[in-house]
Amino acid sequence: MQHRLAAQSDAFSAFPTGTLNEDHHFIGMATAFRPSGGLRTARDVSRWIDEGRAHLHGILQRWMAHDDVVHVEWQRQVWLPMFQFDVRTRTPRVAVGLVLIEFAGAMSHWDIARWFALPDSTLSGQRPFEVLGADPASVIEAARACVR
Repeated sequence: MQHRLAAQSDAFSAFPTGTLNEDHHFIGMATAFRPSGGLRTARDVSRWIDEGRAHLHGILQRWMAHDDVVHVEWQRQVWLPMFQFDVRTRTPRVAVGLVLIEFAGAMSHWDIARWFALPDSTLSGQRPFEVLGADPASVIEAARACVR
């Protein structure tokens, strides 16, 4: 699995191979995720979810605690890629949860976020987050193949 992520890194210049460099990884993810809403702080996402929905207050923290959403810590803030939320319902996409189940215990949230941002050979070189809306089953299968 780590070997496969290292190989993917070569295809995405903002993700250098070698030792973990969180600044480079974060900037690479922010760039990759920009077309789908980018990365937002947990505070901003929580406000967005809560807008006009008092019954959802605090739900983002529960989703993060239960590993229902991808989130990374960078510069003492928690950041979330927005691709994983249904804009209409402001809830996590079901397919993201299924991908997280595939990766449970096998990868860190940083590695999962990187996986979504990097081209994947099982998805014909497309990035999983780009394929998620049109073909969630293929993304789930690609995640399953990644941990085999």
